[in-house]
Amino acid sequence: MHLCSIFGNLLDNAIDACRQKKGSDTPIIQLNSMVDGDYLFIKLVNPSGKPVKTPVRGRGYGSSRILSDLACRYGGGYQSEHKDGVFTAVVSLLEVNTDTVGNTAK
Repeated sequence: MHLCSIFGNLLDNAIDACRQKKGSDTPIIQLNSMVDGDYLFIKLVNPSGKPVKTPVRGRGYGSSRILSDLACRYGGGYQSEHKDGVFTAVVSLLEVNTDTVGNTAK
């Protein structure tokens, strides 16, 4: 469920940014994920206007806070950058072993 929340949040914000971006080029969203060692890395890159620092009416908790909280929950991190009209976000998550989650030794 948390992976769905991460991907959904990243893509929802990227789609909004692409809709607001003015220009003749068709905006492209790049979404990649990979496992390296014990970590899952998710990277999203999209064109974006200047980030808005004030809350937008009708929007939620704030993507940076949501993504940071979820990444921390899984021993990872969240970083984002806006540079030259391009927004980049990277989420890292420590792999969770489903065989041991919720099990206790007897």
